[in-house]
Amino acid sequence: MTNLGLIICGALPVLAIAVCMILYNLFVVLRWEKTTGTVIGYKSSRSSKGGVIHAEVVEFQGPNGQTIQFTEKAYLSRFIFREGQTVKVLYNPDKPTSARVNKFTTLYLAPMILTIVGIGLTLFSLPMFNGVMQKLLDFLLNIVNKLPWWL
Repeated sequence: MTNLGLIICGALPVLAIAVCMILYNLFVVLRWEKTTGTVIGYKSSRSSKGGVIHAEVVEFQGPNGQTIQFTEKAYLSRFIFREGQTVKVLYNPDKPTSARVNKFTTLYLAPMILTIVGIGLTLFSLPMFNGVMQKLLDFLLNIVNKLPWWL
């Protein structure tokens, strides 16, 4: 694949998805109501690698005083809250069951990773960065090869 092809077919779609995710999350943070909730449990699922990932089940008081439960959309193996812990919640005032836990890892981690991947693909594709990127890859490979095999 040519360098331009890698940018058009690889980097641009990844960056476009990242920008859309960031804009949506900014809309959620700026427009949705903020409250606090309590983690009442977890919903677990198998990851593609065979491990177990979890999403928090959170309960909070809605705008009319009703108790609302939701399951966080982001399933993670780490960075989850303990049961009984109080968390910040964002919810759609028009549809309170549409809610998110207001934390960095659920709102911004995936868009940041996609942005880094998209920028990396772009830089790797540009001829002026080929030598620099190859040196960086060789350096990282050298570090990985020096790690003990049990890590």
